[in-house]
Amino acid sequence: MNQTDQLVTRGIRIHYLVLFFSFGVLFPFLGPYFESELQFSGTQIGFLLSLNPIVLTIAQPIWGAMTDYTQKPRLLLQIALLGTAFTTFAFFFVSSYWSVVIAYIALSLIQSALVPISDSLAIQYATTKGLEYGSFRLWGAIGFAFSVLIMGFITEQLGLQSIFIALILILLIAFLNSKVLPAYSAPLAAIQWKVGLARLLKMPQYLLFLLINFMIFGPIYANNSFFGFLILGIGGSLASLGWAFFLAAGSEAPFMKIAGTWIQRYGVMTMMIAAAAIATLRWGLYAFQPSLLVIFLLIFLQGFSTGLFIPASIQFVYTTTPREVQATAIAVYSAVGNGLGTWFCSLFGGWLYENYSIGTTYLFFTILSAVGLILLFVLRKCYHESKEDLL
Repeated sequence: MNQTDQLVTRGIRIHYLVLFFSFGVLFPFLGPYFESELQFSGTQIGFLLSLNPIVLTIAQPIWGAMTDYTQKPRLLLQIALLGTAFTTFAFFFVSSYWSVVIAYIALSLIQSALVPISDSLAIQYATTKGLEYGSFRLWGAIGFAFSVLIMGFITEQLGLQSIFIALILILLIAFLNSKVLPAYSAPLAAIQWKVGLARLLKMPQYLLFLLINFMIFGPIYANNSFFGFLILGIGGSLASLGWAFFLAAGSEAPFMKIAGTWIQRYGVMTMMIAAAAIATLRWGLYAFQPSLLVIFLLIFLQGFSTGLFIPASIQFVYTTTPREVQATAIAVYSAVGNGLGTWFCSLFGGWLYENYSIGTTYLFFTILSAVGLILLFVLRKCYHESKEDLL
């Protein structure tokens, strides 16, 4: 690897570290900010927090299509980073409920571009240079883990409004670092993207994967909202909750480091099935509301499930979709799981928690993930058959 490649590789790692650090700065603390600083009701907060996954569902495929059409992911990423930082300033000037709703929608619209464009750019570079996507994405897990821990101390000293100052500073750092990120260009893809998108929507294998993604990733991301209720409900403290998030996110990094090797050795479908099975087991054990010690021991299952499923699913999308719409395919995949799946699981999971118990919510997560696991076996059969047809 020459000096330029080393600089770019280091730049991508720093990008994921800083990008997911920004997510850890904002999202875990928004609910408490709305409650303690703005005095919003529980219903108002619930509606606000449900906006982000809905906006992601709509906006991420659009950002992906724009990336495919322009073939300028770095430029669009830089626009999104600056746009997110600029939009964050609005939270210093809004306090009424509907003005906050508008500001949060605007923030979500621009921020929704960051992950799919970053993933598209990183996997394109990794494939070209013979590297592993997981070796980049693991830095995101590290960044998120440390940001939650650090911001817990900062907000305690400076107040919750400090999350917006920290977010702006982190995004500006990400923008400065983005200048060393790779940029790719494929002029023909800009002409063919509509044809490719039509092919994408006619691929039963890809559509089945989107349904599986909805069922597996929905509970994984919705767990971020309900995990606190589980911890506090069995007598845990806010400090233990902070450490739990730190350990859970941090446990993903080692598995992302080895994900590429395992995918090559055992196959992408085997890794997705194994990760989904572990996720289903984890939710099933949480449904019994075990002791705090058991929960802390089970936290490391997140590393195996999420740390392997993310790289494996990205690899599946990249290797089974037309090149001219790969950014769109990744964006739609992200929107369905991180957006629509999270929204559905958060909404229905919240209803179950309010009317029954947190254990019932996790039982629902178990059932949904189990169905996704079963469908993965169907997808594996289709995947192997399609590979045989190519031969």
